[in-house]
Amino acid sequence: MPAIPVIMIGMAVASAAATAMTMEEQQKAAKQAAQTTTNVANYNAAIDMNQAKQNDIDSQSNADRQRASDKIYLSRQRSAIAANGLLTAGSPLDLLATTAGKMETGIQDQWRDTNMTDENLGEAAQAGIQEGRAQATQYQMQGQASLFSGIGQLAGNVSSAGKTYNSGGFGNN
Repeated sequence: MPAIPVIMIGMAVASAAATAMTMEEQQKAAKQAAQTTTNVANYNAAIDMNQAKQNDIDSQSNADRQRASDKIYLSRQRSAIAANGLLTAGSPLDLLATTAGKMETGIQDQWRDTNMTDENLGEAAQAGIQEGRAQATQYQMQGQASLFSGIGQLAGNVSSAGKTYNSGGFGNN
């Protein structure tokens, strides 16, 4: 076999090897990007869920403090009513009941707000996970596309090496 065709075949083999290495590196990069995206989405979701738990803890603590403060306030109201010689019946009792109702309504409003925040954080966590999965799928598809592209390049290199050897001054025209 003449030296020039051997060199050309060697170049085609080297080109094919380089293409295969590039394909492998692109595939690894796509897998790593997909894994990183999934990890980030899961981490962000965990942060949202922990924030929701912390909101619940804070809300419970605030409600407990508010109820203790409300008991002191109601106790002072009862003392003021008794100091004025009134019984805790009739309108003074209505005053105490109304005050207690308003206080508890304020606490329940805080709970409602906390629950709404928790729900929003949970939805954000789920949306982040779905977005991460979609991005990971996109990276995986890019890796597969680079694999198919590389296979096409390899086939083209092999085909063109054969054509070069069989044409021109080297071939059997």
